[in-house]
Amino acid sequence: MRFTERLAALDPERRVLLLGDEPFRPYDRVRLSAIVAREMKPEALFSEPKLGRLPQVCVLADRRIVRIDRDSRLVVDARGETYDYTNLVLATGSRPRLPAIPGLELGGVYAFRSMRDAENLLARQIGSRATVVIGGGLLGLEVARAMRRFGTSVQVVEHEARLMLHQLDEEAADLLRRRVEALGIGVHVGETVQQIVGMYRPELVKLRSGREIECDTVVLATGIVPNVELARDARLAVGRGITVDDRMQTSDPAILAIGECAEHRGRIYGLVGPGLEQAGVAASHLAGHPSDFRGSIVASSLKVAGCAVFSMGDAVDSVHHFTAHVFRSTAVYRRINVHRGRIIGAIGFGDWDTARLRTSGLGQKRVWPWQLWRFRRQGELWPAADAGSIAAWPPAATVCSCRGVTRQALDEAVGAGASTVEALSAATGAATVCGSCKPLLAALLGGTARLPLPKTLVTASLAGLVLALAAWFVSLPYAAEMKPGWRWDQLWTLGSAKQWSGFSLLGLGLLVSLISLRKRVRLFHFARYASWQVAHVVGGVAVVAALLAHTGFRSGEHLNAWLMLAFTSLIAAGGLAGSATAFLQRADASTLRRIKAVSLWTHILLLWPLPALIGFHVLKSYWF
Repeated sequence: MRFTERLAALDPERRVLLLGDEPFRPYDRVRLSAIVAREMKPEALFSEPKLGRLPQVCVLADRRIVRIDRDSRLVVDARGETYDYTNLVLATGSRPRLPAIPGLELGGVYAFRSMRDAENLLARQIGSRATVVIGGGLLGLEVARAMRRFGTSVQVVEHEARLMLHQLDEEAADLLRRRVEALGIGVHVGETVQQIVGMYRPELVKLRSGREIECDTVVLATGIVPNVELARDARLAVGRGITVDDRMQTSDPAILAIGECAEHRGRIYGLVGPGLEQAGVAASHLAGHPSDFRGSIVASSLKVAGCAVFSMGDAVDSVHHFTAHVFRSTAVYRRINVHRGRIIGAIGFGDWDTARLRTSGLGQKRVWPWQLWRFRRQGELWPAADAGSIAAWPPAATVCSCRGVTRQALDEAVGAGASTVEALSAATGAATVCGSCKPLLAALLGGTARLPLPKTLVTASLAGLVLALAAWFVSLPYAAEMKPGWRWDQLWTLGSAKQWSGFSLLGLGLLVSLISLRKRVRLFHFARYASWQVAHVVGGVAVVAALLAHTGFRSGEHLNAWLMLAFTSLIAAGGLAGSATAFLQRADASTLRRIKAVSLWTHILLLWPLPALIGFHVLKSYWF
């Protein structure tokens, strides 16, 4: 269906004949479990109205193709009808894998893959009193939840050691198991079904451990087998699936294969996302637009048993050595796997806005140590403000980083009657420190905030930034000639003047560092934060002035050069952060927030080497 829609958009004049072997109109197979759960009516799955608006597309149902004649370029259906083709696309999908269990032939044993299977389960749902679901993957858990709807006793049997083995690690799987059991569904992991016992219908299921579970219905959700028989009979190259190249072509260039029946670079993708990518590549190729499928980092956000579960890339098994970074909170678990500074996999249980994480994983973008530190503390790699509209942020996202106020806390305050920015601030403490999140509070309330621009903060920040940058390109010369009396270059030639300016610089630096503790140490929480903020920035300008008096902005060599670079870079980053903070109080802009975040972290990180550099500088000066 996706291929047909895409090809019709790229090449509206091309005739397309869509043949399906089921007696139904084309439908979205992915959402079949919602039908069994009675969360959606079957009509919502059919897509014929969309396809029917495409004038060159003809859809024929109940046409099971039994043979491909590659020499004559035609296909034959079970009725003997033939259909010729210029290009043939195989999207034959897969069928349920049926394990070798005695008793599968009984009347109450169901597979779950097609609309007919969904209809059969709907019919059985009300009459069943005890159901056993074999398979603890996504499909098995969804069917189990659906069969529980009318008070039916439901037991899930999974032969692996945990649920969703290939998508979740042990901790996430354990959280999921507890969630499933809280719904009244029994879970048996590490168990294998030995036999389904019954005369005409199932009466009990025997497990290899010797345990017996009484039941009247059994549902199989034990994996899939790609449908490759048509391709194999036509002498196309076949492995576990139909072998295709990067353009989705089979060993016959006129025949393409996409979806669960296709094997690309030795891999079969069992999720809809990669299949849709393959459909787009195949359509682009046939429409004359070169496109390649290089493989896919499988990323899926799913609702399993009513709870959000996320899995991406090398979530559990990987050929790479990786470091796992984990965030835990009440009912939320998040993990990212990092290999050589890049995300290769992720796991999530509970709500998580993963749009940007997917982009970083797919694009193999680098993640930095400070991002990983934030993730371990807050569960987010990026500041919550970078995620887009605050209304779309997850409840656990931090809106006010100064006070650690989450969007959920703000929502609760709004629900309790806080209808203005001031009321929200009073109720939660948000925007009572630096104030840069006030526009976010206004946006949450459906308005905008345009606060007065703090001119002193802007002026001092820009002054510090400009002076620090000037130190990289300007140096004051020594006096051109010796004259009696005081000369300004004596600041750097007299030992006593050097000591006065040096220790003044050290004292100012310590004072400015202490002022920065206003935000982080409760002992200093007196007076308005804005006043401390301005004092910190003005102190930074004073540090630059003392640096000028001590060095004349000459960087020197070796240790002196490193110390000068660290000092000026620290001041420049602080000036940039202060300027961005000031302008953020007038408008919420993601670019400004990114500038503030990067420059602030740079400012903090550059502070750490200074004590060692200054210590060696003082020791060197007095030693020699």
